Amino acid sequence: MPLTGVIKRLRQYTLEIKRLETKAAAVLADNYDLELYHDLLKQKAEILRDIPDLERDLTKDLDIDLQKLLRDRLGGFAHAALKALHLDSVFYMAALLYPEDYQTGAENDLEIFIDTLGRL
Repeated sequence: MPLTGVIKRLRQYTLEIKRLETKAAAVLADNYDLELYHDLLKQKAEILRDIPDLERDLTKDLDIDLQKLLRDRLGGFAHAALKALHLDSVFYMAALLYPEDYQTGAENDLEIFIDTLGRL
């Protein structure tokens, strides 16, 4: 699959993550359901954890340097997600993809990476 297919798939993951984050924020604000909030953020972390495995078949025909870039960056997202899942921390799960200096409305780290791929 060409890089455009990988980018399309990563954008789908981004949309699903955003949907989960939006729903989690609403659940917390509306009725403070911590169990559902936790479950939604856990789903987000599980998506990030699984992205490298899901993308492996899609990237096998790409240039070796591009494969390495994808493996390293997506592996970094997966590693952070595994850590958050291991700690079972909603704080860490919520913070996945967001740097310390994140400004509301800005792109998250996965979106920035997708934009970078689009310029290659």
